[in-house]
Amino acid sequence: MRILVGLSVLMCLLIEQESFSEQTLKLLEIIESQRMEGYIAKSTVAKFFYYAKILRSEKYAREIFSMVMGILKECSVDYTILDKKLLYNLIELTGFELAEELVCAIANNLEAFVSLNAQNLITSGFPVLSVKQVLDRQPLEDSFLLSEPIDEPNLEPETSVLNTRQTELDQKRVKLKNWLGNDFREAEQQNWHPWHEILGTVQPSYRYALRHIKGVHRVKKICCNNRYQMALVLNVAIENNNEVDIFLQLYAISNPNDLPENTKMIVLDDSGQTFIEAQSQLDDLGIQLRFSADDGDQFSIKIDYGGNCSFTELFMV
Repeated sequence: MRILVGLSVLMCLLIEQESFSEQTLKLLEIIESQRMEGYIAKSTVAKFFYYAKILRSEKYAREIFSMVMGILKECSVDYTILDKKLLYNLIELTGFELAEELVCAIANNLEAFVSLNAQNLITSGFPVLSVKQVLDRQPLEDSFLLSEPIDEPNLEPETSVLNTRQTELDQKRVKLKNWLGNDFREAEQQNWHPWHEILGTVQPSYRYALRHIKGVHRVKKICCNNRYQMALVLNVAIENNNEVDIFLQLYAISNPNDLPENTKMIVLDDSGQTFIEAQSQLDDLGIQLRFSADDGDQFSIKIDYGGNCSFTELFMV
């Protein structure tokens, strides 16, 4: 589905209404995972940045603007060939700002315009949906991408516990090829969930590091001693040379909101030898690693927290 995301929807990222901002983040997550194509009108770009600076700080405005523009594609209208009667009719019906966005969606042959004012724009003659309507439609559209139907209860994401005696004998390898095919059924069973289900209500700056990264990602919540919680983010994408790009991030999601010093994230090869690792320093909000792999490669990720808690996950490309 190809949609134009309206300014009213993006403004939800700037206001203190959690339900609206959660819906907008969930919509952006779906677009970023390439299950839907999202666009923003060129006329909306400057307005959004301006409102972000007015309502928040300039630093926040730049961060949230970079995130949005890393997910949505900009589209414009050639007014020299535009049907002016269409524009004038829409301006009379909706006002100039909404008419600009509607015309952009129509001129670029998009399938729908997503707006908080959807109920008031039904008479525009173009499909206008609310964010909730788009999200409600998504499970149905996703089902066409899967070979088998999904019939699973909607459960709260589980937390994987770090421990001192974790065994890998009974672990199933996470198959990243499935993720690249937008098949996340097995991932859900292994407690890998969409961004919004685990990080949707925490500090939105955590997602900025992914704003220019292509591909799909999932998040696993892990904890030590049933107290300290972290989020492991794994992004996977196909590169031009058909290698697979793997981007890992580890964040703290409980108080304090920075990682304990000397927390390690280690990538081990199929023989169990350290391939690459990162270690947190004092006051680090997170650590990250990035590497490439070939089809069929096997590796594991080990999180070592404080020397007495560890977590290991097995993967296959």
